[in-house]
Amino acid sequence: MKKTPLIAIIILMNNILFAQETKDFTYLFSGEKIYSNNVKYVTKNFSKSYFLVSDREIANSDVKFYKNSEGFFANTMNLDFIERVGFAKRVVRGNINLFKEESVSNTMMMGPNGMMGSMGPNHFVDYYYNINEFDDLKKANYKNLKIDLISNQNSMFHLQKFKSVNQRKTILYIVGGIIMTAGVATLINKTSNIPQGEETPNVTGSAVIIGIGFGTLVTNYLTTRNRHKHIKNAIEEFNK
Repeated sequence: MKKTPLIAIIILMNNILFAQETKDFTYLFSGEKIYSNNVKYVTKNFSKSYFLVSDREIANSDVKFYKNSEGFFANTMNLDFIERVGFAKRVVRGNINLFKEESVSNTMMMGPNGMMGSMGPNHFVDYYYNINEFDDLKKANYKNLKIDLISNQNSMFHLQKFKSVNQRKTILYIVGGIIMTAGVATLINKTSNIPQGEETPNVTGSAVIIGIGFGTLVTNYLTTRNRHKHIKNAIEEFNK
């Protein structure tokens, strides 16, 4: 019977910890952790975005991590060369946490006719990771991950796959760019400085070369855009 108060205290403490764990919160770069029933990220187009935590406004550049109904997010500002504030969502939780940040932009590429055109809106994805929940993020690339995953053979197997796909992506990008440049150069050479009255020369060959280069770049993009699945597999293996 004497143990009853102690058991009650333990249960109470567990309930308090569980309640905090399930609540929303912001974790600031200063180390302060602020719990709230609702953490709202207010984004502005022409002014600075901010977090609304209860009745308190917090600059987005001050928030290192936050958790709300949409998930757990990390600030990627310190890994962006222009220090743009962005937030990556945690997609794997464990001994190593993996974060994914998505953005959309309109990509311009040169078409087979030598003219610049839009490929339409494209989704770009960046991956980051950290070891402990509130540790600083690292870029999820081969160089960084090799150091942290080297002790796990299965993880390194998947990481080597990621490296191989990245190498192929770089090679095809260079090859496609060279082919397109050669095609454009011959097109310009054939169509510039044509004396008045002469017929426009046949540019089919140049168009074919440009088309091959363009096709190489598009194929490269389509076949390597899911390469980060190997990083996810490597981290999941490590967390087992």
